[in-house]
Amino acid sequence: MEYIERKITRIPELLAPAGNLASIYAVIKAGADAVYFGSKAFNMRQHRPTLNLAKEDMPKAVQICHESKAKAYITFNSLLGCHEMEEARKELEFLASLKPDAIIIQDIAVISILKSLCPSIPIHASTMMNVHNSEMAKMLADMGISRIITSRDITLAEVKEIGEKTGLEMEYFVHGDMCVAESGQCYQSSVTFGESSNRGRCMKPCRWRYDLVKQPQDGQEEILERDAMLLARKDMCLLEYIPELIDSKIASLKIEGRARSHEYLEKLVSVYRRELDRASAKRNAIDKPDFSEDWESLCEMRIRDFSPCFAFGRPGQEGIAPEGQREPRIFSIAKTEPLLDNPKNNVIQRKPLGQNHKMPKLLASVSTVSQAIKAMENGVHTVSLEPQEILDLKKDYPSHYKAFPIRLKTPRILTDKEMNDWFNELDKKEIDRSIYVEINNIGLVNPFRKRGFQKFYGGFSLNVLNHIASETLGALGFSGLTPSFESGWENLMQLAELSKIEVCAPIHGFIPGMIVDYCLIQEKGECQKTLPSHTWFLRDTAKGYHSMVCEYGCRIAISTATELCMLPWLKEFVSLGLSELRLGLEHSSPEQIATIANIYSSHLNMLSLGKEIQRERILKDVHTLSLCSTRPLGVGAYSSGCFHVSQEGKELEKILVQAAHE
Repeated sequence: MEYIERKITRIPELLAPAGNLASIYAVIKAGADAVYFGSKAFNMRQHRPTLNLAKEDMPKAVQICHESKAKAYITFNSLLGCHEMEEARKELEFLASLKPDAIIIQDIAVISILKSLCPSIPIHASTMMNVHNSEMAKMLADMGISRIITSRDITLAEVKEIGEKTGLEMEYFVHGDMCVAESGQCYQSSVTFGESSNRGRCMKPCRWRYDLVKQPQDGQEEILERDAMLLARKDMCLLEYIPELIDSKIASLKIEGRARSHEYLEKLVSVYRRELDRASAKRNAIDKPDFSEDWESLCEMRIRDFSPCFAFGRPGQEGIAPEGQREPRIFSIAKTEPLLDNPKNNVIQRKPLGQNHKMPKLLASVSTVSQAIKAMENGVHTVSLEPQEILDLKKDYPSHYKAFPIRLKTPRILTDKEMNDWFNELDKKEIDRSIYVEINNIGLVNPFRKRGFQKFYGGFSLNVLNHIASETLGALGFSGLTPSFESGWENLMQLAELSKIEVCAPIHGFIPGMIVDYCLIQEKGECQKTLPSHTWFLRDTAKGYHSMVCEYGCRIAISTATELCMLPWLKEFVSLGLSELRLGLEHSSPEQIATIANIYSSHLNMLSLGKEIQRERILKDVHTLSLCSTRPLGVGAYSSGCFHVSQEGKELEKILVQAAHE
């Protein structure tokens, strides 16, 4: 390592995980300044029943910390469904009564609940909120957040910038298991198994084995890599970068590992404690002999190989372990996602459509002007486009531009530099300020407001699953929202009924399984932007093809192995009183879009006239839709949602319990 002379000004907090009381004792003994832990309700790490604390142990856990002069941070970092809100409120009331030093949350609904129960309690934004820019942090601060546990996919320099611009405390992961997907933006586990990564039950599809496949438009597929863990990120370790962490003015250094044994955690925390203590002694460099001893100790007890991950930039291939030789446990293997033709997926309750029922309008999310025109000419009411395409549409098709509502599409992920660049480009374009903006992270709201935009609609990446969260968006000026792709049918019914702002339900098209800051295509020396006629896939062991699509900032959206198609249940969607039905057509050809839009608009027109659509017509049109897709048609998470435990999840629990006793 490099030894650089520095003046140490402030030593950050060392924050350790604990999954039980024994681990709390162990990490405090090892020198943790603070401990984070949670109860068995509304939490991460839900696969092992022995993990997380029983409710009756929670008071003891806080007491242990406070008697030892350590801080106690309670995790409540799960997304919540509509049916869970009353239980969640009771649980939060109990947790607040314990007087922890903070509660860590993911769902924006929890902020307002906690403020009503205990206004003085500090609230920390979980890394699952994926805070990656200053504007997002400022918005959360205005809502009541006092500390940001940053996205794991930003650098120390970016963390420092967010802290300096906002004055908020920054917390950063320094060691442990890392996921390749952007936090909070992985839906693959929910779609395949009904087990949500945003609710502590991820089945780790990023640890599957894949083939990397290149498919020319009119040619034979080429296998670029076979049977490799192409998304398996190495574990993070920043032990040798303690001085850099201190220079970044990070308030808290967070260790991952609530599922680890108390013996493992005690050794791990003690190593980081020693290095921080050396820094606090104001040495100009870490003592080399002692550091070597600690490094050897870490290497001996490591689970996977180590990487600094994103601390100093995008890690690329060097941050991945495709061989999987040190992978400790396989949580799942690929299986066929819920298909449209599987009778078991016919779980949506059918009911007659009432008279004079409100008819939802079709929204098409598209990428090009030619796609937009085909959608408009075949029954779509609103199109969602990026800024340049909006200008091109206005210039080349002025009558279409005037006749149809346009929604301005925004990126899901923007660092501070990217946001500055993106808005600089937007400022060069004369975009009509009266159009709606599709907000995909809440940090975009105020920059748009400053530019005169006032109409906002929430995108699916805001991860809204309940009516309290929708009320929060309403208070921020949102007119409507698209719920997360993880919402099951029953939750959608409740959200549509209880939400005070409009709800737009996805019913067809591309489902982003995950978004990653790692381009496998570029690692092979190629670029999707320069070869637009080629398609790249990850092929799983169940022979499912997951397409890879470039998004803003050269991030890659990896699709699920199926495309959503809810045409057989269109009448049931209409019965919910939704404002819009979303067609995700960004990666369909204009000709395919014409067919898809025409089928859905025709069925809606028939329903609006009170006509019954015959089963034969539905089957015929579903077959036509299947010809417009490169992947099988499926039902997404509607057949299961993320509010239950699947059979695969139950089997995994048994395996983990058995392993814990070995």
